[in-house]
Amino acid sequence: MADKTLPTKFASPQRSDADVIRAQRQELLRAARLVDICNAMTEIVVILNHHRQIVFCNRNLLELLGDRDPERDIYGRRPGEALQCIRACLEEGGCGTSQFCATCGAVNAILTSIAGRPDVRECRISQSGGEALDLLVRTTPLELPGGSFVIAAVTDISHEKRRRALERIFFHDTLNTVMGLKTLAHFLDRPAPVPVKDIPRQIRDLTNRLLREIAAQRDLAAAESFELSVLPATVRSADMLRELTECFSTSEVARGRQLALRPDMADLVL
Repeated sequence: MADKTLPTKFASPQRSDADVIRAQRQELLRAARLVDICNAMTEIVVILNHHRQIVFCNRNLLELLGDRDPERDIYGRRPGEALQCIRACLEEGGCGTSQFCATCGAVNAILTSIAGRPDVRECRISQSGGEALDLLVRTTPLELPGGSFVIAAVTDISHEKRRRALERIFFHDTLNTVMGLKTLAHFLDRPAPVPVKDIPRQIRDLTNRLLREIAAQRDLAAAESFELSVLPATVRSADMLRELTECFSTSEVARGRQLALRPDMADLVL
């Protein structure tokens, strides 16, 4: 084992040396059925030693990392280092040793299974190239004659996170539009802050806006499933600003305020 006296702000910085990693890898490769099962899984699967170092990975991780050399860039490294997490290089001890690693779902799930219990956690890895991965990490202890290991099955849930965010935006915008319609309907039989003759037009505009929001959500769902047919169209900035003004003028946030557009505003074609 390599001599490690590095400081840490969370998990142990200790590592096994290259000879130990090779011996552990050979131990796992002798379990041919285990290797076949890992390669048959749709998730990324890595097997870690008790120092959280990768000693085996299935072909899904190799495909994700592209043309990187497994011997140099994967085996012996920790998951955050292999996936180029920006936190993995903050401390000399590497992945798991920075103060930010204390809240990392992947590190905590691995530590739980090193202690002998399975675990499931989410984590977000910000990569050095500017990308981000939202992952679901399932870990399970693995006992073999050659030692104790941890199996980590990793699922990319980025699309699910993105879908939830889009749904929150959709429901927020839809509720705002419906509240505008409700407010205008309320003014139909009592004094209104706008001329009554304008209310039917505003109801029509808000209804059209609601239909567009529903259609936009439908298109987003189609885009997520790669079924969207793109139909480019031009938009005039003045029309868009008028629509926004009319929408928010009947909202609770505009109570006691008057929203208006400058008569000399520019009208751009987008």
